[in-house]
Amino acid sequence: MDKKNIMNSMAAKTAAFLIVILSSVFLTVALCGILYLAGYGFYTESLHTVKESALKSKAMDRSLAVMHDVLIVRDTDQAQKLSDQTNATYEIRDSAQKLIWSNHTQSVENEYILAYEREYYKVKDSNSSLQDSGLLAEEASGESDQPSVYVVTAYVNPAFPIDDELAQVNAFYDQIYSLRYILIVIAIPLLILLTAGFVFLMCSAGHRRNHTEIVSGWTHRIPFEFVLVPMTAAIFYTFFTFTRMLDSTAEVLMVLVGASAAVVSFLGTALCMNFAVRTKLGSWWKNTLVFQLLRLMRNFFKALPVVWKTALCFLGLCLVELFFIGGIGLSAGAFAFGWFVEKLLLGGAAVYLAFTMRSLKKGGEALAGGDLSYQVDTKNMIWDLKEHGANLNSIGTVMSQAIEERMKSERMKAELVTNVSHDIKTPLTSIINYSDLISKEPCENENIREYASVLLKQSERLKKMLENLIEASKASTGNIEVSLASCDAGVILTQAAGEYEGRMKEAGLSLIAKQPEKPVRIMADGRLLWRVFDNLLNNICKYAQGGTRVYITLEAKDGDACISFKNTSKYPLDITAEELTERFVRGDKSRSTEGSGLGLSIAKNLTELQGGAFILSIDGDLFKAMLKFRIIV
Repeated sequence: MDKKNIMNSMAAKTAAFLIVILSSVFLTVALCGILYLAGYGFYTESLHTVKESALKSKAMDRSLAVMHDVLIVRDTDQAQKLSDQTNATYEIRDSAQKLIWSNHTQSVENEYILAYEREYYKVKDSNSSLQDSGLLAEEASGESDQPSVYVVTAYVNPAFPIDDELAQVNAFYDQIYSLRYILIVIAIPLLILLTAGFVFLMCSAGHRRNHTEIVSGWTHRIPFEFVLVPMTAAIFYTFFTFTRMLDSTAEVLMVLVGASAAVVSFLGTALCMNFAVRTKLGSWWKNTLVFQLLRLMRNFFKALPVVWKTALCFLGLCLVELFFIGGIGLSAGAFAFGWFVEKLLLGGAAVYLAFTMRSLKKGGEALAGGDLSYQVDTKNMIWDLKEHGANLNSIGTVMSQAIEERMKSERMKAELVTNVSHDIKTPLTSIINYSDLISKEPCENENIREYASVLLKQSERLKKMLENLIEASKASTGNIEVSLASCDAGVILTQAAGEYEGRMKEAGLSLIAKQPEKPVRIMADGRLLWRVFDNLLNNICKYAQGGTRVYITLEAKDGDACISFKNTSKYPLDITAEELTERFVRGDKSRSTEGSGLGLSIAKNLTELQGGAFILSIDGDLFKAMLKFRIIV
């Protein structure tokens, strides 16, 4: 039979269980015998010394009766009769060593074993009695009650001619002394057998025939306390019953030891096997009432708001302090120790909280600084702190995903716009060229020439829109070459304003430009900065109210070059400044006018690509665009 079959065999388990019970019984009996013999010095003293102590005890039992007959009853014949029935002889002397009575001669005294000498007191009262000197009659008071001292000496005949208790003790001790090491020899293999059987039962617990996994019984599905408490109570009751019968005879006591060992080993082994199965199933701790109670308390505490949790912790701390401050009978040392432990725990909690808050603060700062990949280490955090750390990590993850999705969408839209625009640009160029040729061909039909002129004009407009679309796509994705260099913002602004001066007069607009006499130099790409100014001025010419003034201002303020464009809109501005910078967005009333809605978006993106800031503000019909660049020396 292989190892697996033995583990699954019920016969093997039963045999091992019986071996454990029987070996426990015999081992317990052997150990009790060893302890008994060790207590009487069988392993450390000589046989003579061991027997002398036992014989002394037995001889002493009869000495008091002999003295009672001689000193109290005054019946020496009865005393002689008692002495003749034992292997011990006695002599009684008073405090002056005067012989009062003896039943042995001087010739045999040298051949006998001196058992002991013991003092007794004869109390002088109406009820004359004897008291052991170990219980000295100090309680007697008055001159008339002073006791008389007598000394009794006992001798034991080493030949033991009479079959009395002394002879039986002598024979018993001779026999036990020769067998004292046999108990140890017996105990060792019993201990090995017990250990092997117990280990086998623990290993085979839960294994069943025709099952590859651990099989649980109905007792393994109930809380462990329902098994532990009754069995433990039964074990303690067995011990309690045994201790109450320790004064029984040796034969009865031996039976009690064996029976108690059998009950305890049976219950203990069954309890250990039950625990072994639960451990193998990985459910011993979770299947306990203590675990359920702790989990319930944890869930209750976890569900509480942070304020209530803090209040409960503070209340618990106050109760602990009250316990120690109240004293409750504690000494100064115990109070100081309690105070030290409390402060140590409180300090540890404060340090832990400080480190945890620092980790959370660093996580918040990282997220605020744009480091969305930063992860707060929540491994050593608990309760709401851990939940807060997990939320910070989730924020970073979600924001990273959202930004990635948005960037992906923006790239797809930009690529789509660029590809479509390039695909449209080729046929559009052909339309423009052929429209121009048709308009230049001599034709008697004026309508054809007019149609060709309109087609050419709209084709040019469509081409312009495609160019703006491609430029907006490149600007939003940063796919534009930027060559920053030191340039005079005032010069470029003046040139742009000069280009649009004529168009503004045609639109009925008065241009008012203002800039400092001292050059304001900034780091920018002159070509792109011109494009920004061009878009803003073109936007003003299209949407500014006729007969109003347009203000273009350049000023140095707090180290920045501030370039502002102000005008009054001819249409109600029913959208926000943020919406105006979105692509393809114009005011609702301007939908009928020419334009792609890309000018402000392009201007904003180009400004930011050069390291500047683009700010729009709307106050009623007042439209204001401001550009900020750092001034360089």
